[in-house]
Amino acid sequence: MNLPEMGVKKAVTTAMIFIGIIIMGGVSLSRLGLDMLPDIEIPTIMVITTYQGAGPEEVETRITRIAEDRLSTVEDIDSIEATSREGISLLTLMFHWGANLDNAVNNIRDQLDIIKPALPDDADDPIIFKFDIAMIPALVYGVSADEATYPHLKKMLEDEIAIPLESVPGVASVTVSGGLERAILVELDSQRLRAYNLSTTQIINALRMENLSSPGGNIRTGSMDYIVRVPADLKTQEIESVVVAYNNGTPIRIQDVATVKDDFKEVTQESLINRRPGLILMIQKESGANTVNVCKSVFAKMKTLKNNLPSNVEFTLVLDSSDQIIKSINNLRNSLLTGGILVILVILLFLGSLRSSLIIATSIPVSLIATFIFLYMAGYTINILSLSALAIAIGMVVDASIVVYENIYRHIENGQEIQKASIVGGSEVAGAMTASVMCIVAIFIPVIFAGGLAAVFFKQLAYVCSIAIIGSLLTALTLIPMLNSKNLASKKEKSMTDKKDLSTKLMLFTNKWFTKLENTYENALKKALQHRKRVIFTSLAVFLVSLFMIRFVGSDFIPQQDEGRLSFSITLPVGTRFEKTGEVTKAVEDIVYREIPELKMTRTSWGVGASGGIATLMGGEQASHIGNITVALVDKSERRRTPQQIAHDMSDKLNIFPDAEVKYSAASMGGAMLGGGHPLSVEVRGHDLNHAKDISLRVANTLENIDGVTDVTISRKEGRPELQVLIDRERASLLGVNAATISSILTTYFQGSVATFYREAGDEFDILVQLKPEDRSTIEDLKNILVPLPNGGQVPLSQV
Repeated sequence: MNLPEMGVKKAVTTAMIFIGIIIMGGVSLSRLGLDMLPDIEIPTIMVITTYQGAGPEEVETRITRIAEDRLSTVEDIDSIEATSREGISLLTLMFHWGANLDNAVNNIRDQLDIIKPALPDDADDPIIFKFDIAMIPALVYGVSADEATYPHLKKMLEDEIAIPLESVPGVASVTVSGGLERAILVELDSQRLRAYNLSTTQIINALRMENLSSPGGNIRTGSMDYIVRVPADLKTQEIESVVVAYNNGTPIRIQDVATVKDDFKEVTQESLINRRPGLILMIQKESGANTVNVCKSVFAKMKTLKNNLPSNVEFTLVLDSSDQIIKSINNLRNSLLTGGILVILVILLFLGSLRSSLIIATSIPVSLIATFIFLYMAGYTINILSLSALAIAIGMVVDASIVVYENIYRHIENGQEIQKASIVGGSEVAGAMTASVMCIVAIFIPVIFAGGLAAVFFKQLAYVCSIAIIGSLLTALTLIPMLNSKNLASKKEKSMTDKKDLSTKLMLFTNKWFTKLENTYENALKKALQHRKRVIFTSLAVFLVSLFMIRFVGSDFIPQQDEGRLSFSITLPVGTRFEKTGEVTKAVEDIVYREIPELKMTRTSWGVGASGGIATLMGGEQASHIGNITVALVDKSERRRTPQQIAHDMSDKLNIFPDAEVKYSAASMGGAMLGGGHPLSVEVRGHDLNHAKDISLRVANTLENIDGVTDVTISRKEGRPELQVLIDRERASLLGVNAATISSILTTYFQGSVATFYREAGDEFDILVQLKPEDRSTIEDLKNILVPLPNGGQVPLSQV
């Protein structure tokens, strides 16, 4: 018993099977996640090591090269890219497709543990990032407040917003970026230190020895067992009274040589949200979580949490990835629905029977719904690729049904009984239709078995198309013959019905129209047969011209989308002070507000924050001489210009700053992750950084002279100007001073050293020891730094 015969003779069974498929497909659809793109595990791992205050050359020699040599032994590595910037070492490890990245992370961690003793003591531990689409934030808020509330805003957001949001299902992490960080500042007076002959080491040690809470064992007396503990945590008012040393029996306290402030750490980065001081609240979802559902849950939670903050705190939605997903999915869903309606209308137009058209149209929902079962079982989501696959397949899933229907109809018109015609008509074309469908499916096989990002990215599309088409074949060979045998009347019978019947009128109209179409086609075919050579040569010419025109058609991995965002990068000469960068960045911001009426909100920042490493990972760049402006535009239905057009129109408006390089582009979250960024990259490799720099400059100059090439940049950035402290080793050794001591003293004086921690209400804040600002602002201040000697004396830095 073949499929058409089974479908006709086992009608109830066939109906139950397809009803079951529809129910299972509906249940699967309700449980499928909704996302912009499929979950893709890109075989890339990044290792970031922060070494604050170090120049690119020092980072290269002391961290990057050591780590690169060691990590090159990790299994399945395809290539390693190493980047050394001011204070940051970035290693990008690209693995072969199919490599087990979880094992790779463990191997990398083991190798890094081996080299840790060889890394600088004051460098942070290396951080390992596994490249993941989920790294793109699901939601980003800009949070601003008035001047009175702003200093405490970071702590408020961490306690009242970030911690509760992390309990929302699907939320992986909540990060608060920017703002002021509270610290207890111990600002040393260099003159008083010299007068009392004290060193920074004595100050730090005194604070550490007086600030502790340690157990002292147990005392058992009677029936009780007591824990002995020494709760000696310092209170803010007690820090000034800590004794550092004695001078002829008189105690020298912290307050004698320093000023103690409960204040905030020195600002190295500032952010503005809509021109108001603000912070960034970034929410990342778990890998595999439904982005739309996560965002909805966060929005609901935020309505309650906002009530815990002062009324002057304002939240501005900078990025809502669910909004873009919903719009994209809705557009595709509407296209899918429109396509389905058009397919049914075309069938109706050619067949002339509403009932017959509806029978054939049943193959559309049945075939498409079956794909949802596969998507759910395979762990996929509904995204632009799966819906695109359905939109592609919707026109093909009716092909087999039309052929089967027409062949059944031919047998009925020849006088065959309806049930027998349904079986014979379906059986006759079963082999041909199976071969046809398998040929279409075979087109997608190379995509399924190919390697690389494109294969991983479009594999889901290939699966969905293949399953939809195979489902349409099974529908055509079982469901269509069954429905025909139960519901169809012959054309002869129809012709005997009332001429006023709507279906009959439609059939007469379409037959008349189709006859004209057939006549037109027949005449065209006759002319083509009479001029065979001309037709062949014309077709060949069109084919060759099409091949030639391909070179003029642009290509990209992912088409540009109007995400409604622009980004501006302002780069001043290396070494420019943080304050000057802020002035220029705000001047550019003024132009942006003046020239872009479509503007909805802005986020402006300059300088280096605590998340500098993360910014590097996400493709951004932070430095004291760099400012960034992100612009969110109103919905595209409310504006005429695209982000690309706005960026082009701004080109002449931003060339008014002689010392600043202003670059602008239509921003795209994750663009660089999925093959975006610069369309052409030329790599210059080598261990001699100066030689590599010279070659890079020559290559850049050559590229700039090529027509059509714009925006040539060199990834390697210059380090800030340095003041090098050259130690006279012979003199230093005679005095009993080593390089480590000098380096430690300089770090404390100029960068600050965390002596210990101040604890309050379960939180810890740094107690930072540093010279007061006015004592560390000139080169003379550097020369006059006191270096302690083993005999208890001190000498100025200029003497060693």
